[in-house]
Amino acid sequence: MPTFEYKATSPARGLMSGTIAADTPRHARDLLRERGLAVDDLREAREGTWWSRWRGTSRPLSSTTSTAISRELATLLGVGITITNALQTLSAQHRGATQRALLSMHQKILAGCSVSEAIEQTPELFDRLDASLVRMGEASGRLDHALAEIAEFKENANRFRDKVGTALMYPGIVLTMALGITLFLMTSVVPSLINSLVEANRELPMSTKLVKSASDLLLNYWWALLLALGAAIAIISVLLRIPSGKRVLDRTILRLPVIGSLLIKQGVARIAFIVATLVRAGVGLIDAFELASFSTRNIAIRETLDRCKQSLNEGREMAPTLTADRIFPPMAVQILSVGQESGRLEEMLFRLAHDYTRQVNTASERLTAALDPIIIVVLAAVIGFIAFATILPIMEMGNVL
Repeated sequence: MPTFEYKATSPARGLMSGTIAADTPRHARDLLRERGLAVDDLREAREGTWWSRWRGTSRPLSSTTSTAISRELATLLGVGITITNALQTLSAQHRGATQRALLSMHQKILAGCSVSEAIEQTPELFDRLDASLVRMGEASGRLDHALAEIAEFKENANRFRDKVGTALMYPGIVLTMALGITLFLMTSVVPSLINSLVEANRELPMSTKLVKSASDLLLNYWWALLLALGAAIAIISVLLRIPSGKRVLDRTILRLPVIGSLLIKQGVARIAFIVATLVRAGVGLIDAFELASFSTRNIAIRETLDRCKQSLNEGREMAPTLTADRIFPPMAVQILSVGQESGRLEEMLFRLAHDYTRQVNTASERLTAALDPIIIVVLAAVIGFIAFATILPIMEMGNVL
């Protein structure tokens, strides 16, 4: 449903502006007149960025925004406010794309759609997993609990990302500053010192020749380096849009020594929590794996889940499929197998998700703690090598004198 921006005059509030979702401009004007507003200007709102409009797709909002909306809706519904009033209240305190998405949901529900249908038709804020949980909440009469569960799940998923991002902030700042200092030395300080040595007809050490070659490359061919960097970024971006290229990259990432293990455990914990939550809510195991597969970004893990779902459809056990793909850890495969046989799959999956989440948090803390001194040592070695290569021939000249 399109969204329109309006400027109108209210007898009580005077001039005011906002957005409204409607099928046509005439429909929008009729809705505004019903509110007692005299419309001065009305135009269709342009959603998303120029890039998203050029691609013809709406730009999804951030996960933090989606989590906040889910939590706020759960809170408002929990105190007895209706879903339509809750959406109106939230749309009044948000702006931009978030406000348009909330108004669109509000209009869909007023038009007769269920809350789950409205959520399913708002991919900017929610995904299929959210719609399934809300559908179950509607069926059980506990819509606020379903939305609170969505918010809790997204908060848990965001917590690891935010934690790692915060821990990497300091190394990132150090790396950026060191890169800037290195470029300054290589383009301003090193050329003036080494050129004076060359003019003195001194034989340069091998380390100084290496530094001089790198400095000449930066000074004379900086444009070619920028073009090569831009071309590399463009090629990687194109490859990531191709399923085969994305598949190769995802599998390569999962095979990395330390990061790969962390990502696998994080992905397994996320899948275990999703499947356990859906099974506890009454969703069939096959449908639960399908929704878990849809919510997974890594293609390699998604394909494993799809094959696992196919095994369940054919009446076979999941363990052989998971073992053959060699992505899921043996512990996770064993827990899934035992849980499926004993009928305690939900309990075991929650335990697996909790254990892997704890392992990932501990390992990430250790990784980020070790990363700081490693980066400092490496950067000190690089800058020290440049300084040594520059000072060495000057010291030799002083010895000769």
